[in-house]
This record gives sequence, C-alpha cells and structure tokens, in this order.
Amino acid sequence: MDPRDFLTTATELANKTSATTSDLRSAISRAYYAAFNTGLEHLANLNQAWERLNHGEVARYLSNSGHPDIETAGKNLVRLHSLRIIADYRMRDPRPENKNTVVLWIRRTRNIVDLLDQHCHGSAVANGIREYERKIRGT
Repeated sequence: MDPRDFLTTATELANKTSATTSDLRSAISRAYYAAFNTGLEHLANLNQAWERLNHGEVARYLSNSGHPDIETAGKNLVRLHSLRIIADYRMRDPRPENKNTVVLWIRRTRNIVDLLDQHCHGSAVANGIREYERKIRGT
C-alpha cells in the first residue's frame, strides 16, 4: 500500500461539507500515518535495518539526518504526532476538531511528504543518519 493514500483520505474527510468532529479527528490521524509511513518507507530504502523503527525513532532519525529539508520534515512529524495523540486519545481537547487546524495540518503533511519524496535518498542522507546513530550509541 502507498502510505500517501492516507493523505487522500485525510483530505476527503476534512473537506466533507458537514465534516463531523469524528471526521476531523480521523483526518488528523490519517494525515499523521501518511507522513510517518512515508518517512519509514524512505528510511527503509536507505537501510533495510531501519524498516522496524518506531514512531519516535522515525522522527528522530529524520530530524537528525544532516539534511535541512529532511530535518524540517522530521520536526513537523513530531508536532503532527503530538496532534495525532490528542485526536485519538484526548477527547476533551477540542484542537483536532477545528476544521482550520485540520486543513492546515493536512497542508503541512503534504509538505512533509513532498520534502521526503524529494530529498530523502542518497548516501549523504544515509551517512548523516548513521552519524546520528553513532552519536546516540556513544561509538
């Protein structure tokens, strides 16, 4: 499955004429999974060992890649993940029910995916991430 399809679903949910709060919360969740799984896909293409990274690791690897555009994508993924947690688990928090907020984050998600698709490849990115791994392992 192409994870970018989740972004299409998110857009459809948010653009419904009478989008419910459930639609809007679901749109945030689908947008997040589009970005997360696109990031994971690119990382796995760089290094097969990275295909099992968890949510936090994907964002940290991207955010510490040494490439400014990928690092921007990673930092926005962290912020989107926080909003996804609110959308899925914090029912009293109304932020993911604001259509303007949801539309903004769908636009940001499209930017995350575009940055990853354009820049998350090549040995320079892989080497930057390997350097990050060495730093966190202390080797």
